[in-house]
Amino acid sequence: MLNGAEDSPVTNVKLSVKNTTTNSYTYVSGWATFYDANAIRCGDGLFKIDALAPQESAEADTPGLRLRCSPQSWRVVATNLMTRTVDIAKPTEVTPPVPAAIPERPAPMNFVISIDGQEYPIQVNNPMVLRLGNRNRKIVLKPIS
Repeated sequence: MLNGAEDSPVTNVKLSVKNTTTNSYTYVSGWATFYDANAIRCGDGLFKIDALAPQESAEADTPGLRLRCSPQSWRVVATNLMTRTVDIAKPTEVTPPVPAAIPERPAPMNFVISIDGQEYPIQVNNPMVLRLGNRNRKIVLKPIS
């Protein structure tokens, strides 16, 4: 039972904090806020805990608290949760699926073929049709695999 008043405020409260997660924390801090019967804040204090294992409870003081009422409700909020470097405190991130291996097609390279001084543009894997004599000939420039 907490009985604070304007002329004699409660200056420290001990509270119990439980780690309900599967993460180990090396540092936990936050606020304990107290409200009167009219839901008006009548005191708040900062708390800190140096280490908190999964499913472990720890008691913490609220130094600097000035509770000026008999609280009807309160709220305890952890604002800083530091994990060990091997633990992850955020939700598991979904990695995007790896797309099927699509062969990378190189950018087309431009070449010029010169036949009897006449120049014709040609690209890799794009056919070029030339009339040689009385027949059309298809020429394809391909890279060596």
